[in-house]
Amino acid sequence: MKTLSYASITACALSTLFTQSALAQQSYNTELGINYSSMETNNGTGSTLTTPFARLYFNPVNTRDKPLAEAAFLDRTGSASIALLQGEGRVKTTYNQTQVIDSLGLRFSIDGRQHDSDTTIQLLFIKYDSEAGSGSTKNYPDIEVKSYGIGLGQYISNTQHIGFEYQNTTNNSTLLDLESYTYRINTKMVRSLGGDSAFNLMAGINRTSTEANNSKTTNTNYPIKADYYFNPAFSLGAGITVNRGDDLSDEGTTLSFNTGYFISPAIELAASIASFSPSYPDVEEYDTWIIGIRGRF
Repeated sequence: MKTLSYASITACALSTLFTQSALAQQSYNTELGINYSSMETNNGTGSTLTTPFARLYFNPVNTRDKPLAEAAFLDRTGSASIALLQGEGRVKTTYNQTQVIDSLGLRFSIDGRQHDSDTTIQLLFIKYDSEAGSGSTKNYPDIEVKSYGIGLGQYISNTQHIGFEYQNTTNNSTLLDLESYTYRINTKMVRSLGGDSAFNLMAGINRTSTEANNSKTTNTNYPIKADYYFNPAFSLGAGITVNRGDDLSDEGTTLSFNTGYFISPAIELAASIASFSPSYPDVEEYDTWIIGIRGRF
């Protein structure tokens, strides 16, 4: 019922804003949307996450003569965003029973970009709490998660950016205190192919060290993703991420496919699907799909 209520509130807000979307043909200042994701493993466990969000840009974003989804990046327009994180998970207990876990949190971020500067800065804060769902046996600990992040970057041309990010996450419960440190180096490039077509290429290296119960593991991700824009409104994309390191449950390869379509200059529908194939046969496989809608005005 929580997911339905949050989705209903956001849907009502979106319908009101979309009536004004005809004004957002060449520029916009605000985005409002909602994403819904679902993850399923091959043993019947999984999770869902509903994320209503709002983003306010510090200056109007010019959408003229560029892919609509890449307008803020190419226009170098900074923003502040807030999102509600409402999730439900299903895990297996020691006695192979299914435990329902509810979670609720907030994500706040600032993307500092300026038209007349090549330097960028990003700030991130996430906090959410998880507990056994109503009607469930209380055999899973309550968990509090906090995450802080900072990023610095540089535009090396009008269409290419390189960045470095650091993120610290603490996971506290009655059974386990866990802390992780993630370092990311990434690059993004958007290039016109002539006419209305363009492509977007992203690649990076993400290294995460996790400390828990006097043990430490380190894993490294190598993601790469590309999108082809048939025109400013429609794109198809694909990506691959390879994970290697000490935590064997995370080792494997993830393949993803995504699409986005602006049914008007101010309304986008998007969907993606990703499949994780582990390196070891006793590790769970899982699939994740996401659907979303956002409006601009």
